[in-house]
Amino acid sequence: MKSINKFVIISALLSFAVNLLVACAPKAPSSGSAAQVDTSAPTAQQPAPQSRSVQPIKAQGTSDSGGCNGVENKCFDSYIIDPTTLPAYKNIVKPLLENIKSSDPLKPSTNSTGNAFKIKLWYLAPVDLESLKKEALGVSFVKSEIQQIAIQSMKAIWIDKRIFDKMSEKDQAELLIHELIMSMYFIRFMTLNEICNISLMLWGKEGNEGCVNPPEYFTKSMPAEKLRPLTEEDNERIRFATAWLLQSAQNPIQEVDFIRILKFQGFDKRFFNPDNYGSKKDLPPDLKISKKEMMDAIKASQLTGFIPEICTDGETSAQCKIDFSETEIKYQSFSIPALNLKITKNEEELASVVGMFSQEITLTASSDSNGQIIYNYTTTEWRNSVDLGNKVSTAIILFKYNGDDKQKQLMLESIVVIKGVIVSIDKKRDPICVAASPKAKAPFGAGFIMHKESNDTLVTEQMFFAIKPVALCTQENVK
Repeated sequence: MKSINKFVIISALLSFAVNLLVACAPKAPSSGSAAQVDTSAPTAQQPAPQSRSVQPIKAQGTSDSGGCNGVENKCFDSYIIDPTTLPAYKNIVKPLLENIKSSDPLKPSTNSTGNAFKIKLWYLAPVDLESLKKEALGVSFVKSEIQQIAIQSMKAIWIDKRIFDKMSEKDQAELLIHELIMSMYFIRFMTLNEICNISLMLWGKEGNEGCVNPPEYFTKSMPAEKLRPLTEEDNERIRFATAWLLQSAQNPIQEVDFIRILKFQGFDKRFFNPDNYGSKKDLPPDLKISKKEMMDAIKASQLTGFIPEICTDGETSAQCKIDFSETEIKYQSFSIPALNLKITKNEEELASVVGMFSQEITLTASSDSNGQIIYNYTTTEWRNSVDLGNKVSTAIILFKYNGDDKQKQLMLESIVVIKGVIVSIDKKRDPICVAASPKAKAPFGAGFIMHKESNDTLVTEQMFFAIKPVALCTQENVK
């Protein structure tokens, strides 16, 4: 089975985040831009004295009749633009963002900046946008009036065309960048399903396999933050990231350095983690140990009381117990060494995996959210007879070294269990069997994490939730 590492973190979401990252950066209010989370369309208010009068327009609910709304004898649809066609984008924004280079020499830079500008609708219209309070923008000390050049909702970006047309190309470019960085900040309010839908729409299925049939517990274990207005602190974070990128990206920079700034400024911790953007060559080599050494690591965790004992699926948590034992798999005339993993809750079996167990084991190196090295071992349930509808389970066992270099001991850190059901069998293809995650009708029905009581976050384990359940099928064990 192919081992996993930190780069399998929800492939679709990571793709989305990287593509969005390579196409955004923000601008402080010096450009006149101010923005706020707003779930409605902007209101066309009384314009500046030199402009013609515009009647107020209100957002209508779904129960009201539809029709064309707009200003200056045009529907608002007519004001939708593709910002990548603007000279400010072509001459300034695109070259600036292409200076963000991949930190992994094995992974080329995304540079698909155009698609990232299509995440939301862009309106360039001659409308007065509702002014936001200076306190929320973090500029209460500014006595002069603040121009509301742009405002952003969860689905659209509105720009006052009358002001935009008077701006220099440089200021226009910085405004575009500001709105894109705010879109990045808004990821914290988006569910994984919403992000997946956008990613699939813009980049298709290639590289987004994790979004085609995402496990139900994905959203449970990595929820979005509740939608709320942006605060003074939020806007200051966006301005800081803006200034840093505008100054730093004049020359080529590493994306991991930008991600580090975003993490420091409190952007969505589900995605903006510098450890997920580094080079694989920065990790230590995979760890090769014997079967006995692995079992000793598990026993050490049991003897010291640090064995994982909390099971959670992101919504329900419960005390549970795990038992490891060595056994054998009888296959035809052979006896194959196997690892038996059984997890129970109050004597109720939550998962049971009996997987092949070789004398020499390779633990794949990765890192957790704090940059500490972790090692993982993946085992998948073996069945002597496989048929359509059979349930299968895959377990990912995570280890860490405790102690200093002189007295370090490999210890069991946590376990991820992925449950599935065989939905397709075809002896003429590879793989012969395809398994899919079931809809969770009960707690722990689709999979869960087993961790130590001291773990405050599940970020490390969540990295591995993108893996699909696997069915081990051969020409001999398929009916």
